[in-house]
Amino acid sequence: MKTFKVGDRVRVKDECVGKEYRYPKDGGNGTIIGRESVELDWRVHLDKQRDRNDWWSYRESELILLEDTMECTVNGVTYRQLRNIAVTSLILAGARDNDIDFFARVYGYLPTIPINVALEYCTKGPHACNEKLQWLVDQGFVEVVEERKIDIDQILRIGGIQKRGSGNLASKSAYLSRTFSWSIEIDDKGVQCLVPKHKR
Repeated sequence: MKTFKVGDRVRVKDECVGKEYRYPKDGGNGTIIGRESVELDWRVHLDKQRDRNDWWSYRESELILLEDTMECTVNGVTYRQLRNIAVTSLILAGARDNDIDFFARVYGYLPTIPINVALEYCTKGPHACNEKLQWLVDQGFVEVVEERKIDIDQILRIGGIQKRGSGNLASKSAYLSRTFSWSIEIDDKGVQCLVPKHKR
């Protein structure tokens, strides 16, 4: 049985909930901000809700625990969250007043500010600057994920991409080895490239 706690990142299923099923509740990702009554177990502040006082109540069966949201890629660099990012922890770490004001206005004193929101604040908009992103790293909120070097020639030699031997697409396809995770990325020339990464 899954167990949730305040501060957990969750995905909310798209569905109508409530006794009379009249009120559609948007799906999406959010943060658990508190316990609710017996009938509806948890209060969730959705990422798309900009007002800190907005939240929906959900049953545990309507929530999916997100375990992959502790990493976020911005400008081609992947960052991993090391400690909770919240207004109170930013204050204790000595963040600038204007940064604290922004997060306090948008997120209030919720237990967690999603990593993607914090990194987006540092890298986009009029308040963006590299120093803010480096400050998050220096204060131990996030770290840069070091990718092990990958030799694409070696991957091709060991069978990273192989001709399909069975299945209904066998005569016209190749498949990707499960040894690696694969993503499509666009290079500086605008070409889509299939990029392998070592699985953790």
